[in-house]
Amino acid sequence: MNKWLHEFAQTTTYLGVAVILIIWGGIFLLASQEHERDYQEAVRQGSNLTRVLEEYIKRVVKETDSTLLALRQSYQEDPQHFEIARWVERSRSNTELTLQYGIANPAGFVVQSSLVPLSTPIYVGDRTHFRVHAESTVDQLYIGAPVIGKISGKLTMELTRRLSNIDGSFAGTVAASLDVQQLSRFFGSLDIGHGGVVSLVGFDGIVRARGASDPNAPSFASVTVTDSPLFPALRQSSNGSYWNTVASSTKFDGVSRLISYRTVTGLPLIAVVGLAEQSIFQGANTALQKYVTLGITLTAIVLIVMVFGSSQKSHITAATNELKHSKQSIEHTNLLLHTALKNMAHGLCMFDRDQRLVVCNDRYGEMYSLSPEQTKPGATLRSILEARVSAGVSPEDAEQYIRTRLEEVIKGNAYYAENELSDGRVYAVSHQPMPNGGWVAIHQDISELKKTERALLESADALKSSNARFAAALQNMSHGLCMIDSSQRLLVANERYRQIYNLPEELVEPGTTLCEILEFRAGSGNYIGPAPAEYIAVQLNNPTHIEKLGNGRVIQILRHAMADGCWLTMHEDITERWRNETRVSFLAHHDALTGLANRPALVEKIEDACARYRRWQEEFNVLMIDLDRFKQVNDTFGHPAGDELLRQVAERLKGTLRETDVLARLGGDEFAIVQVNDLTHGDAAETLAARIIDLLAESFTVDGKVVSIGASIGIALAPQHGINASDLLKMADLALYHAKYLGRNRYAIFEPALAQAAAEKHILENELRQALVQNEFEVYFQPIVDTKTLEMCGAEALIRWRHPTKGLILPDQFIPFAEESGAIINIGEWMIEAACKEAVKWPSSVKVAVNLSAVQLRSPTILDYVMCVLVETGLPPERLELEVTETALIEHEAECLVLLKRFKNLGITVVLDDFGTGYSSLSQLTMFPFDKIKIDKSFTKNMTHRADCAAIISAVLALAHSLNIQTTAEGVEKEEQLRILRLAGVSSIQGFFVQRPCPASELTFDTFPVSGVTDNAA
Repeated sequence: MNKWLHEFAQTTTYLGVAVILIIWGGIFLLASQEHERDYQEAVRQGSNLTRVLEEYIKRVVKETDSTLLALRQSYQEDPQHFEIARWVERSRSNTELTLQYGIANPAGFVVQSSLVPLSTPIYVGDRTHFRVHAESTVDQLYIGAPVIGKISGKLTMELTRRLSNIDGSFAGTVAASLDVQQLSRFFGSLDIGHGGVVSLVGFDGIVRARGASDPNAPSFASVTVTDSPLFPALRQSSNGSYWNTVASSTKFDGVSRLISYRTVTGLPLIAVVGLAEQSIFQGANTALQKYVTLGITLTAIVLIVMVFGSSQKSHITAATNELKHSKQSIEHTNLLLHTALKNMAHGLCMFDRDQRLVVCNDRYGEMYSLSPEQTKPGATLRSILEARVSAGVSPEDAEQYIRTRLEEVIKGNAYYAENELSDGRVYAVSHQPMPNGGWVAIHQDISELKKTERALLESADALKSSNARFAAALQNMSHGLCMIDSSQRLLVANERYRQIYNLPEELVEPGTTLCEILEFRAGSGNYIGPAPAEYIAVQLNNPTHIEKLGNGRVIQILRHAMADGCWLTMHEDITERWRNETRVSFLAHHDALTGLANRPALVEKIEDACARYRRWQEEFNVLMIDLDRFKQVNDTFGHPAGDELLRQVAERLKGTLRETDVLARLGGDEFAIVQVNDLTHGDAAETLAARIIDLLAESFTVDGKVVSIGASIGIALAPQHGINASDLLKMADLALYHAKYLGRNRYAIFEPALAQAAAEKHILENELRQALVQNEFEVYFQPIVDTKTLEMCGAEALIRWRHPTKGLILPDQFIPFAEESGAIINIGEWMIEAACKEAVKWPSSVKVAVNLSAVQLRSPTILDYVMCVLVETGLPPERLELEVTETALIEHEAECLVLLKRFKNLGITVVLDDFGTGYSSLSQLTMFPFDKIKIDKSFTKNMTHRADCAAIISAVLALAHSLNIQTTAEGVEKEEQLRILRLAGVSSIQGFFVQRPCPASELTFDTFPVSGVTDNAA
């Protein structure tokens, strides 16, 4: 009977389980179908909502951007008279989402807002939507992360565009502020079910706006979601759906949702719709509850049947299992104990009350080199100790060790001992008595631990020594050092830090707050910065800072942030370096002699004035001033006197200018003025120029001597003559040159003809340089005839320019430009060499005369060059005549005297050309070593019908005869002139009557026949 019941119970259990599985399998299948149907519907709904949201966002952003472009265009057309509030009202640009429109200047200040009139500009230069445009030249719409508006005080999303100047430089931004709260309310109004959310997320991972079906739910705008599954999904597809994770939902409200997303085409934005899992599967869950109720009822019926069938078997099985478990537990405990003893890292031994071994582990035998035979249960303690001594695993004094060990065992007390063995190892023994008279001992090898302890002690000593050295170095540093913790409390500061800020010693103790130090410095007058709290907030994160103290010292502060939130700061007194750099900076923009602005500073001021004109139509003038006769003061009284005169001129000029005008010294005796034009006086520049000329015409007293100078002034008007510094300075310089040309001590206003003349002059100078390279110059010679023999005694070399397009050009048309540009040096050298090469072919009695300009006389190489030419050509120095003008001698008297004496010492004839047309100073004839005087042709031409000219020639000839100086009359064109000059005693003549200038090949060296004159000569 019992057997039958047992089998029946087994069959009943199997059948019951099968029925229950079938019931719940069906329930699971039905529930899964409901769940999948609800899921697909949610995916479709989410996709449709993201499409709607994408179109809405694109429309809002496009309309806002169009408004910004129109606003920017209107503003840039007339920025000075633009009123943004009126423009917004007129253009009807406000929407329910738009809080305001604003304009920021390049310095980062909002200067206009459509929300409220601004009494003072609002700074937004630290905002990302401003810095993005300031740091990039790309013109594109920027959609910023939500920020609290500094004007509206509301959470806004800023849409900005770049303002650019004409040259492309940054001119500020135009911005539209969208109300994030209003946008969130719109999102929440969509049909997203209970617990649903709609979000707008930027590509940067920051939530722009978030709306929920619950109007009381927080918006979570500006939250970063870069770590959510959204961005990995976005990299797979631009639209789709996924279930949020526990980590991503915890950041918000912890609700599990199906997330549908779609990128907004053409914008760095993502439309996101989240449908709550509970809302999605509400229908499926309701059906599941019905199925579960039915399943529970059926399962209960099956279980009742199964319980009756298996109740008897459970009692028998329980008793059998209990016995098996007890046996297994004992066996397992024994196994664990054996394993523990075998694998212990320490040696363990147990002895009974008769000092016989009960048990020990393998580690104990290994530590003391004992064999299994020596550690068998029943071995005495003495035999084991003696075996350890025999193995050499004992302290040095083995007998004492055995005796002491046996005595401690007899006492029956717990103890701890450390034994150092003969091989250097150290064993620690922990002895613990047992109640029955035996004991347990644990033996531990602490050799490495002892080595570590010794190393730690040595490290501690080394650290102490290092700390002492560090403290000495810290206190003797030339810089102040201070370290503060994350709470702005002092950790350490050296003596130099205390000295720099004159702090008492108690204020540099650890724990002192930085705020307390700043308050003490402020109270003692050694701190002139903002309030301590503001200083800490602003400057603590600034890695480099220059601070000026109340006592005039300048401190450079370097800050370094450490990983634990502490700050290390270095303080260096850079007062002297600061003063030197300030002085250097001042000298870089100012003239060292007068303290006025220098040329670079003047150019900068002119460019500033040009910018003001472009913005405000503020006209101005540029005046270039050059002192007349200043060089004479320098040469007569010396450079110190000239410097003092320049300082006095600067003071006079400053006294006649307004505060708005700029005065600069450009170098030498040249000054410049930038004059802001007075709209009530159209001739302000001329009035100022006339006043300056009169002012500088008054005499100066320099070192007790009265000095008189004058001034020539060139004027350029802006914008008539230019609107940049380069053009205006060039035009003013041309006008100054024209004023000098007109006779000095006057002013001239720039005219276009001056620029044309300057351009032609530049072309001529370039052609002159090319002419020398391309051999376009030719040498003509005009004979000089001895009046007594009427034979050719010399010839003057005259240069001609064979221009490729203009033909033959005479010297008076290009020599002045050559002298001014410096090209005369190379042309003159070519002329000397060419003339000497021709003259060496002539009869030995014929000389060649070459003119030297004032520029050549100042050349340091002219003497060496003439000597080289004479050597190379083989022309004797006695056959070379060098002609100089009176004007060249007056301008460089001292240098010319030395040079001409050297020429004369070489045997070269020195000739004073055009005598009588200049100063005609008799002192020059006695001072300079002239061998010949040439009478200017203007006197020769008029001598037969003007008594004054004849008298001048007579006086010159008498003077030359008395000084034993030969004479040559230029410009002899008639026979009558020759007769008179011969009778007057002229040494030689030159002119068209003898022969016009011609190439060397046309020269004749015979006697020149003159009717009625040749006979008298004989």
